[in-house]
Amino acid sequence: MQNKFNIQSNLHAKLVVSISLLFMAVWYMRSPFGSYWINAGDAWVDGAVLTSVENANRIGWQETQFFPIRGVAYTIDTVSFTPERGYAYVYTHWPSGYEWTAFALDYIGVKSLAAHRIVMLFLSLSGLIMWTIVWSRYSDYKVGAYFFGISVISYWFLNWSTTIGYWLPYLTLLSGVQIYLWLVPGR
Repeated sequence: MQNKFNIQSNLHAKLVVSISLLFMAVWYMRSPFGSYWINAGDAWVDGAVLTSVENANRIGWQETQFFPIRGVAYTIDTVSFTPERGYAYVYTHWPSGYEWTAFALDYIGVKSLAAHRIVMLFLSLSGLIMWTIVWSRYSDYKVGAYFFGISVISYWFLNWSTTIGYWLPYLTLLSGVQIYLWLVPGR
């Protein structure tokens, strides 16, 4: 059995992961975290999530059965269930998991866009790490390192992993956790 803690035996894999993380860090440092027009993700959806959080603070999301309110609404009477009848409406098209995360962060006092994006990056990386563990277990640890390295420097991951109002962080996290729980022995 190969010793995975031997520095020489997995130097190449560590180098791939380190260089990938460096490229990813440079990408994120280059992006203006404090701006709504960040060069990643979907600024319109992010703005809708932040507006939903503000509406929840004004109205309370119990009034809409925990669905997010898109658009600016000051009371429940200004919310319509179809966008054609008014500017603010209850959004029922996609699961609102990212709104729930944004609500929870707002509830504990995390209000800045940068902090929200860092949480989403953490969720994305957590899922990717789970996928990497599965790749490493079922092939070779170098294949896991290559998978992680290629994934974190991919355009797909770099652009969408910090978006607070989109599906990628949740898809990566939930699929990573599920595949880890299903395929890693002893789980």
